[in-house]
Amino acid sequence: MLFRSRDRGQRWEIISPDLTTNDPKKMIDSGGPITPDNTGAEIHCTIITIAESPVKKGVIWCGTDDGNVQVTLDDGQTWTNVRKNIRGVPANAWCSRVEASHFEAGTAYVAFDNHRYDDYKPYVYKTTNFGKTWVSITSNLPFGWVHVIREDPRNPNLLYVGTEFGIFASFDGGKSWFSLKNNLPTVAVRDIAVHPRENDLIIGTHGRGIWIMDDIRPLQEMIPEVFNQPAHLFTIRPATQFYFGTVKESYTKQSFVGSNPPYGLIINTYFKEKLKERPRLTIRNAQGEEMFTLDLRISTGVQRTVWNLRFVPRDEQGKPIKPSALGFAQPPYAPCGEYLVEIKVGEKILSQKAQVLPDPRFEFSDEDRQVLFEAQVKSMVLTRKIGLAVTEIKNIRREINKLNKKIGQLEEKPSPGLDSAIQAFEQKLKKLEDALVPPTFNYRVGRELALRGGPFAQQVLMLAYSISGFPGRPTQTDLDKLAEFIQQVDKNVLELNNFIQEDYLALNNLLKENGLKALREIKPIKLD
Repeated sequence: MLFRSRDRGQRWEIISPDLTTNDPKKMIDSGGPITPDNTGAEIHCTIITIAESPVKKGVIWCGTDDGNVQVTLDDGQTWTNVRKNIRGVPANAWCSRVEASHFEAGTAYVAFDNHRYDDYKPYVYKTTNFGKTWVSITSNLPFGWVHVIREDPRNPNLLYVGTEFGIFASFDGGKSWFSLKNNLPTVAVRDIAVHPRENDLIIGTHGRGIWIMDDIRPLQEMIPEVFNQPAHLFTIRPATQFYFGTVKESYTKQSFVGSNPPYGLIINTYFKEKLKERPRLTIRNAQGEEMFTLDLRISTGVQRTVWNLRFVPRDEQGKPIKPSALGFAQPPYAPCGEYLVEIKVGEKILSQKAQVLPDPRFEFSDEDRQVLFEAQVKSMVLTRKIGLAVTEIKNIRREINKLNKKIGQLEEKPSPGLDSAIQAFEQKLKKLEDALVPPTFNYRVGRELALRGGPFAQQVLMLAYSISGFPGRPTQTDLDKLAEFIQQVDKNVLELNNFIQEDYLALNNLLKENGLKALREIKPIKLD
C-alpha cells in the first residue's frame, strides 16, 4: 500500500489498496527450518518506485518488485494496473523505475529489471495516455538491465537511462541512444537527477560514489537545428563570484576529496566541422570594453571554455598591467553585472548574454569595491616590479657565476684589480638579492614567516596575496603597508637600475680591458 504524509512525516494516511500481486509465495521466510536467514532481499510484493506528476495534481504512478505498474488520476481514490498494456516484458520483472513527465500529465516512462531470472536485456517504455498504450523506447540500448530512467526537466526529448554498466542519453525521445560515459568508469548507475538550480546532471552509482556533469545546457539545447549549423554558442549559466576559503581540508584523507566544478563563467560551443582558423572568444562589459579574449581550438564537436572572472586592468595610457610571474597578486575580479560573450568564426559572430553574480555571503558597497580594485592594481604593479627585478638579478647572478667559472679555468690569472672589482661587484649584488629575491617557501611556512617579519620580499608577496584574496575592503593597515612597500620597492628598483647602468657597465668595460668577453647585456627595469 501507498502511504502519504502532509505534515513532514508526523502523521500518515493510506491512499491505496495493495498495489502488488500479493503473491504468498513471494512473502515467505527464507532458510530454516530452525533459523530464517532473511536479509530483506527475499521480501517481494513491495512498491519500489513512486512518481508524482509535476504537471497535474492527483496523478501518481507506482511500480512494484513483482511487476505491477499502477496509476491513479484522482489522488489515490481509484487505481488502475496498466501492466497488461506493456507488451514484450517478461511476467514478474521488477519495475525498477517509473518517471512522470515534466511536460504532459498523461506521459510517463517505465523501466524493468529482469536480471534475477538471468535476463540481462534492457526494457524501457513510454506512454502518452496515462498507461492505456505503451511503446518500447529501448531501441539501441546495449546489453545491461536498466535501473533508472529520467526525463530532462527542460527538454522533453532528452532522456537519461542508468543501466548496470553505465549511463546513456537520447536526443529524440528514445528513438536512439548514445553513451554519456566520458571519464565515468564502467559501473552500475542506480539513480539520476538534474539539479533544479545549477542544472547539473547528478548520478548515484553502486560502489563508485556520486558523479556530476556540470552545466548540461549543451545536451538540453542540442536540437536538430543546432546539429546542422556550422557553429553554435549555447546559452550561458550565470556565474557566481565565489571567494575560496581553502581548496582542501588538510586533516582528512585526500583520496576522499572530489573535484570542484570549474570556477567561473562556463562557455559551451559547438563546431560541426574542423575549422581552418581558430575561433576568437571575446567577453565585453556593458560599455563594450574587452575584458577577456581567447583563441579556441579548431576541433569538431562541443567545446567547453571557462573564464575565471578576472581581467587584466589598464593603466592611464590604456596599456594592460600584466600580472607578475610570481603569481601572488592576482588580477582583480571583473565587476558583477551583465556581459556579452562573442565567438568570431570566420566572418560570422555568435553572441550570448552572460551574468556575473556577487558572492551572496558578503556585502560589498561600490566604494569598497573601488578601494579594493585600486589596491589590487597597485599590488599587481608592485609584484610585477619585484618579478622583473628578481629576473634581472638572477640573470646577473648567472652571468657572474659563468664568469667566475671561466676565470677559474684560465691558466693565467686575472690582474688583482679585476679580481677585487669582481668581489666588490658581488657584494653589491648580494645586497640586492637579499632585498628583492624571495627565498623558496611554501604557502603555509611563507605566510607564518611573513606574519612574524620575514624577508622584505616575502612580506610584499604575502600582502599582495592577502589583498587579492580578501572578500572586502582592505584594512587600513594593509593600505598603509602597501604604500610603505611601494616606496621601498621603488627605491630598491632604482638602486638595481643604477647598479645595471653603472656597476654592471663598468665591470664589462674592465673585462674588455683585460681581454675577456663582456657579460651579456642587461637592461634597466621598465614597466611597459
